[in-house]
Amino acid sequence: MDEEPVSVFSNAEIAEALGNDPELLAIADAIAQTRPEPAGQTHWRRTVVLLAAAVAAAIVVLPALAFTNVIPGVSDWFSSPKAPRQIVLRFESLGRGAPTGMDPSVVASEARTLMTIRLADGTSARLFIAPTRQGGFCLEIEGLGGGCDAAREIMFGAGFAAKRFPQGPAVVYGSALTNKAVEAEIRPAKGQTQRVALTRVSAPIDAGFFVVDLPESANAFPIQVSLLDDDGNAVGTKTIPAPPRP
Repeated sequence: MDEEPVSVFSNAEIAEALGNDPELLAIADAIAQTRPEPAGQTHWRRTVVLLAAAVAAAIVVLPALAFTNVIPGVSDWFSSPKAPRQIVLRFESLGRGAPTGMDPSVVASEARTLMTIRLADGTSARLFIAPTRQGGFCLEIEGLGGGCDAAREIMFGAGFAAKRFPQGPAVVYGSALTNKAVEAEIRPAKGQTQRVALTRVSAPIDAGFFVVDLPESANAFPIQVSLLDDDGNAVGTKTIPAPPRP
């Protein structure tokens, strides 16, 4: 029978043992990749948990409640639906032919469907997220675009994606590593200001995301995007310039 490699990104037990720390998850996954797990056996899975916990203890003192994987108000990664096969293949393709040091090392098989966005033209688009082996993530907005924070270095990311610019559906999207951010405010040069709550995702992603439909993208630039805390104060601001026209 074929053997499948162990992946900490699909194992809630290991994620809990590592206290929702993406860097430690990446280390544990490197350990897990050294040998496959025979089908129907859990001995190696337990070994990986113990090894990962030992690595964690050597690096950081975990807080008292570190073994709680699901936090109130946070979407549980392991309960989110798996992404369709074609999306998994797209994430897999990101590393093919990439220059040295540019491969995001996506764990494509663990891609999840995070949310569905209704667009101005009556269609919809799904947001897909996949973890990386460096402790970060890659995202794709169905039919529109996406990007990566492969090494978990971007505290606040914001971007614009469209099927056809300036015609056709368009969105403003972003990510936030800070837990202080609870909302995103999108303020176009012309048009209505929008606020949307961030969707936070548990380990191994441990970040917040937003996607907002932009009905009149042609006259929207520059677009100011701000992250807001519970009191409505900005904890980060980005400006999205107009993309080049075709």
